[in-house]
Amino acid sequence: MHRLRGNFIKLCGNLFVGLNILSREMSNSLSFVQHFNHVCSKMEWKVVSDDYDYNQEIATSCYGDMLHDTERNQKFGFALEKAIKKMHSQGRKAHVLDIGTGTGLLSMLAVKYGADSVVACEAFTPVADCAINIIHQNNFSDQIKVVKKHSTALTVGSDGDLEHKVNILVSEVFDTELIGEGAIKTFNHAHEHLLEDDCIVIPSLGTVYAQVVESHLATSWNQLKDWTSKSETLIKIPDKIKKCPGAAAVHDIQLSQLDHKLFKPLTKCLPVFRFDWSSKNPIPTLRHSDVQFKAVDSGKTQVIFMWWDLVMDPEGEIILSCAPVWEHPCSKDKYLKEGFAKGNPAKDIPWRDHWMQAVYFLNKESHVTQGEYITLNCYHDEFSFWFKVNDGIAPTLEKHTVKSLRPVCNCCVHFSMSRTRIGAINCERRRRFYLENYVKSDCNYVVFGDMSLLGLLIAKLGGNKVDILESSPPISNVIKTIAEYNGLDNVTVCSNMSQIVKNVMSYGSSNVSIISEPFFRNSVLPWDNITLWYMKEDLIKFLKPKLSNISVSPGRARMIACAVQFDDLWKIARRLNFCEGFSMKLFDDLIEGAKAKAESYMEPQPLWEYPGIALTTPFTLFDFNFSEDIPTKIVQRDGKIEFPSNCRCDGVAVWMEYCMNDSWLSTGPVDTVSVNEYISWDMFERQGVHLFRNSRKVNQNDILNYEVKFFPESGEFNFKFSINPS
Repeated sequence: MHRLRGNFIKLCGNLFVGLNILSREMSNSLSFVQHFNHVCSKMEWKVVSDDYDYNQEIATSCYGDMLHDTERNQKFGFALEKAIKKMHSQGRKAHVLDIGTGTGLLSMLAVKYGADSVVACEAFTPVADCAINIIHQNNFSDQIKVVKKHSTALTVGSDGDLEHKVNILVSEVFDTELIGEGAIKTFNHAHEHLLEDDCIVIPSLGTVYAQVVESHLATSWNQLKDWTSKSETLIKIPDKIKKCPGAAAVHDIQLSQLDHKLFKPLTKCLPVFRFDWSSKNPIPTLRHSDVQFKAVDSGKTQVIFMWWDLVMDPEGEIILSCAPVWEHPCSKDKYLKEGFAKGNPAKDIPWRDHWMQAVYFLNKESHVTQGEYITLNCYHDEFSFWFKVNDGIAPTLEKHTVKSLRPVCNCCVHFSMSRTRIGAINCERRRRFYLENYVKSDCNYVVFGDMSLLGLLIAKLGGNKVDILESSPPISNVIKTIAEYNGLDNVTVCSNMSQIVKNVMSYGSSNVSIISEPFFRNSVLPWDNITLWYMKEDLIKFLKPKLSNISVSPGRARMIACAVQFDDLWKIARRLNFCEGFSMKLFDDLIEGAKAKAESYMEPQPLWEYPGIALTTPFTLFDFNFSEDIPTKIVQRDGKIEFPSNCRCDGVAVWMEYCMNDSWLSTGPVDTVSVNEYISWDMFERQGVHLFRNSRKVNQNDILNYEVKFFPESGEFNFKFSINPS
């Protein structure tokens, strides 16, 4: 679907392991499924309804987010109305094909504006069934034919899916990269097999824009950086890793929420590719263009910001833009006069989470001087883009040459770590915290956690023997390479717990310190990283009573929450009721029912991208003492907190804090939280969010009640929040 972090599918993002429907029926309504436990890092069996797989597919779709995008809906509607009127003015019937109909909205708009026939195709079966029901509920079943196929499988003829070729195509098969969902193939095939020669295509044209920028923050998402303290380099990253081309995979974010102080534009907005969806000439699946630009400022060419817009009609009168705030037609003039707005810079432009902006990383930096002319080399294949900055025009390239220029990781980091994880490793706030709170002691160290340089830091600072548990072979090789490069011969990287135990026992010391960030690759929600607690228990089982002193750091943690009013994020959970005048009750009911059956009560979200105002002071939901044993029984914590003023409450944000040497590291807010002010969030973590189905109007002194249950056997939590009058 659109953005993997877009609303419901974003629940688990790239880290979601998935639930595998494997086994046998228990009864007519229940089945066993295998479920991955993110805390204990193991597969478990659970009982669910027989339609669980169906519910999971529906719940992880992004259609609700798109339907809340009013500008998108209206501009597709305006273009349809215009195209249908044009056909009728020529004395022709308007025959519409809607590719990727989703809930059927665009097909119903076509009927509303007078289409003579409408065929809608949808390959995602659960949503196709939903579309059929919604179309029926709105009394359009006799006017819209829904075909459960991909458009490339449609047949034309008296016995086909289409009786004849159509003269209007409307299709919304775009993602943040524009072409990532197969738009090129979809439109090329449609022109060859499904459309009349003089058809109208909606949208008519797509333009991709790029901007070259300097941004130390953005490069931290892509390149491991040396670990320095003041003027001293503690951990140096080998050039092989620093100079790796990286991966062409897009990093999609809400670019308007990136503080303008964190990047410097070196160019104006540059149109780099145009996609003529209306042309009978096939769109190439491999292409390059060279765009010469004049630097508007001096700096390092480090990153490309990318976005696109759509011209919806042949006359170019209806334009839908995905530009960030400083280039968006709704806000550009205001931005030039006033700069970035405080709190939420994007408040003047349409909010959407299914199409955002993209960040691409240049594998070779070069310095440019203001006024200098430089060339941006741009490439795309059938699904994605990549870029280079050159000091001249690249020669004409053959197809195989274009493809060979695509960045490919050769250091293992980029295909083994997420962008946000690389950023967290580079995060200066975290690095400073570990340095300030590391206490050297006469002991051997065991480091738990994945994709971490913390063990190398301890070895550098004088740890006797440091054993690092890293089960991923690629990352294990990365850590070994960095350790060797820095001459750290007191480090051993182990692939399993048995190796750790064997090594620790062989050292002969009675003192062992377990240390962790903590971060584990299987974690989805912030509290999944209490995996540290479970790993400590496993190690103790093997080492006691032979070793008398085993400590753990961080020794304590706490789960913190805050009630929040979100500017826009509430839309991903809110009922539609009606969309462009059509009832969406069936869709609302389906999503709510599916989520209730298939998903956690909490969603992981990178809240720095979604502005929200604190409605309460932060409060503690749960305390953890990792030095103690894991409880054997279910633990419940409940309480209440008053709202200090009248407000609208959309949900509750939850995060973790960890204690080392009596200092606390937050994975949520990075500044003091003040009631009725925007929260500044950690940019390298996802926080847990509970969104109410309907915003709650809250009066001063109303009560937010909470209940949290911890199930020690599985390491899982159950949350309940409610608002009651004072």
